[in-house]
Amino acid sequence: MLSNRTGGFLPALIFAVIMTLGFSAQAQYGNNGYGDDYYDSYDNGYNNNGYNNNGYYQDFYQELAPYGQWLHDPQYGYVWTPNVGRDFRPYYTNGYWMMTEYGNTWMSNYNWGWAPFHYGRWAQSNFYGWIWIPGNEWGPAWVNWRQGGGYYGWAPMGPGVSINISFGSGFNVPNPWWTFIPYGNIYSRSFHRHYSPRRTVNIINNTTIINNTYVDNRTRNTYVTGPRRNEVETATRQRVTVYNVGNRNRAGAPEVSGRNVNIYRPQVTGGSRANTQNAAPAGIKKLDRTTVSNTGGGRQPAANTRNTQQATDRNTNSGTRLQPTNRNAIEQRNQQVQQVERQVVPQRNTQAQERLQNQRVEQQRNAERQQQNTQRLQQAAQQEQIQRQRNVEQQQRTQQLQQQNAQRQQQQLQQRNAEQQRSMQQQQQQRQQQMQQQQQRQQQNIQRQQQVQQPRQQVQPQRSNVERSAPPAQRSAPAQSGGVERAPRGR
Repeated sequence: MLSNRTGGFLPALIFAVIMTLGFSAQAQYGNNGYGDDYYDSYDNGYNNNGYNNNGYYQDFYQELAPYGQWLHDPQYGYVWTPNVGRDFRPYYTNGYWMMTEYGNTWMSNYNWGWAPFHYGRWAQSNFYGWIWIPGNEWGPAWVNWRQGGGYYGWAPMGPGVSINISFGSGFNVPNPWWTFIPYGNIYSRSFHRHYSPRRTVNIINNTTIINNTYVDNRTRNTYVTGPRRNEVETATRQRVTVYNVGNRNRAGAPEVSGRNVNIYRPQVTGGSRANTQNAAPAGIKKLDRTTVSNTGGGRQPAANTRNTQQATDRNTNSGTRLQPTNRNAIEQRNQQVQQVERQVVPQRNTQAQERLQNQRVEQQRNAERQQQNTQRLQQAAQQEQIQRQRNVEQQQRTQQLQQQNAQRQQQQLQQRNAEQQRSMQQQQQQRQQQMQQQQQRQQQNIQRQQQVQQPRQQVQPQRSNVERSAPPAQRSAPAQSGGVERAPRGR
């Protein structure tokens, strides 16, 4: 990225001369030397002027034409404005946030939302409202993030704004572009109810930039993620669901099924200049001057860059022979370019090295954060395992206590039953003894009675035998001796 001193003139001059000589700027300063983020404001979906190359975006031209108007801007090339109301705001109207594996992802309900909210940049026009400048790199959302004071905030990135620029302290986003809502409503589909534009200025002063990124190892692209899942969970004290992103086969709004979301993500690539010169949207409206009035802090190209490029293209593609004066001018330009390159290229190399170093530092930080998160997860898993073991031990103790109590109760019942049986046996024995004693007494009484009755029976038979053997006189003697006969009265 060039410094503020060089501005837009030096890059324009370099690219113009290189195109004159028939070389490609990307071949001269390709991504192999400086990394992807360096070219976000140059050839990452934009032309040598810093903005869109008209032949790269056939999918955009065809799919978005029914939903808006394509314009040919002198500075930004082909741009698009949607057929929506004046109240439309990108990353605010008719959509919501969802946490995916790539970070916070904007879920647009528009059928055309798959393109302007995941590719390119947004800017404002006094006449057309919000306009979209295409780009060829997909992302979950190209926005700036801030947090603080209990609020999360986001705003669209302007044209020519890379991730590193948006994270810089000197980058300024217009206040009306920001949307701030409380932490707990970040994933609410009706978050608009909690947005207060009057408080935006006060909230911004109490917030800081969120510079979290996600590096896709497969595509080697770096995405802006916004607040991380654990940060949101800590701030809201609520569990955040992370959705897996899949590919949708055709254009349209995203499809959510369970914990999966399918998004239309075509791979936008560029071809040779000869094959892309004739590519253009249908029904395009050509503008005499740029319609962009607010780029949101992004860098605009120099005003004379496009004219220089057009003149260079005409000279290069024409079949006429260049005049010596033109050759001298080209040689002078070559010398100027070489002189500028001697000054600019070392700066670019230094800046590229700084960016690579910053990327390495950021990757190291991300690795450390991932390691910390892994350690936290391991600790949480260990604690959970310990708690499970404790619960199992507690259950075992409880079962043992229950078994012991059941055994005690069973023993007590057995003892009670044994005591009852003993008492019943004792009572039966006592009854039997009593009955035996009574029987013995009865027998003794009977024996006594029999013993008493036997002498009497023996005496009575003897008496009856004596009376039988005595004479009659003796029998009557007791009668005589027992009384005196009296004479009858009257004799």
